[in-house]
Amino acid sequence: MKSEISQADPNRLAGLFDGDSGCDWSVEDLRKMLWHQLSTPLVLSIPAPALDLDYDQQLLTTLRYGDLLTQPTPSLELLRSAKNFAKGSDGKPACLPAELGTLLYYAPIMAAHVRLGKWITQLSPHEAIQGVEWALSLEWLTPELRLLFQSAKELLQNQPASGAAPIGEGEQSQ
Repeated sequence: MKSEISQADPNRLAGLFDGDSGCDWSVEDLRKMLWHQLSTPLVLSIPAPALDLDYDQQLLTTLRYGDLLTQPTPSLELLRSAKNFAKGSDGKPACLPAELGTLLYYAPIMAAHVRLGKWITQLSPHEAIQGVEWALSLEWLTPELRLLFQSAKELLQNQPASGAAPIGEGEQSQ
């Protein structure tokens, strides 16, 4: 099969390398990319440097990204790895679209808060609620993640209005 890359606009191709590809992702594209990310084993969806390689390798090859976010008691270390991966990939070339990277940044933070009572970010409750409300506005959010974000919103709205990190401890990096 012959590739049509030779007929592509050179400026658009150049944009692939500088992070300005000008891509407008459709709702269906984002839905499919999210489904793909959530159904991929952790060892394939999070690069090795971001994962704790001392972790059970069989678990990393069988546990899917989506499973991590929806487990009743997920691994705090793996949630941190997932958050850090998404934070580092937000909109960069050859990585995730910015919207997907942002969603996958907030999801492990909210999973840690809802499922484990841990706060793995320096985001304030106000900033977190803004992110949660943004996530809940996405048409392409899966039902499982919608439930996670709704639970997080309820918890965050019941936090003291001090602006401090919610109960469960903060973390040094956003």
